[in-house]
Order: sequence, then C-alpha cells, then structure tokens
Amino acid sequence: MTTTEISSGSLSTAVIRDLFRNGLRAAVAAGTITDPKAATRPAASPMVVSELPDRNRAYPHIIVGEASDTADRPDSRAGLWEHAYSVAVEVHAETSTHMYLIRDQVRGWVEANVDTLNAAGFTDPQIATSVAMTWDRESQVRSWRFVVRGTVYTA
Repeated sequence: MTTTEISSGSLSTAVIRDLFRNGLRAAVAAGTITDPKAATRPAASPMVVSELPDRNRAYPHIIVGEASDTADRPDSRAGLWEHAYSVAVEVHAETSTHMYLIRDQVRGWVEANVDTLNAAGFTDPQIATSVAMTWDRESQVRSWRFVVRGTVYTA
C-alpha cells in the first residue's frame, strides 16, 4: 500500500475542508445525511460548516474543525513527517432526536468512507472519542462532539 503525502502548507485545508467538510456536504446533498431543514435552509447557512455561523443560524449544523495535531519525523534523514491528526466533528440541533440521528449518520459516513479517507492521505481513521456537549437541560440546542483520529504524512 502506498501512502499519500499531503503538503505541509495545506494540511488543514486538505483534511478539514476538502476531505471532511466537502465530503460531509456531498453526503447531505446525496441524502445520506438528513437535513431536517433542507426545504427552508437559507443558502447563506449551509448545514456543514467549519465554524458556527455568527448569524443566520439554521440548525442543525455539523461543524468540522481541527481537534489536535502532533507530528514527528520517523527518520531524521528524510523530509517526511508523521502526524497524529484529529478532526473534531460537532453536531448542533434543536432537538435530541435530530442530534442523535445526524450524529449516527455522520459516524456512518466515517465508517463507510475509510477507503476514501485512506486514499486521500488520512490513514487508519478511528473514532477516538464521542461525547455529549449539552450540559444544560434548558438549552435550546443539543450538541454532540466526536473526534476522528488518523495518521497523515506530510513532506
């Protein structure tokens, strides 16, 4: 198996934006991930984003961002770096029903796309943590966060 290297200067762009955010947007467009507000969602408020919108929030939202990145050079004679790279995926919805449904569908997307993630350079993906973020019973928004960890090689 050959390993795909990602440019050091575009690591987060390649993994966060191009691979995860755009992949999840495509899954929403294909109906693999349900958008309960698809019929009324404003164009300026897509369901899958890289950060929570400051205004015009149309829940539910899936937020994709970097959770952590540590790197080491496996061989100091080469210019290759090995990253333990983690992607945070947050689901924010107005109801627990929507939040759990979307959370499970996003998890299913990760599990169904292992080969795609590997081929794009995010190798050996695994769901490292999965926790509820809603701590206030009176909150109007229900939230869940999980972290997908993988190995990325940069040069």
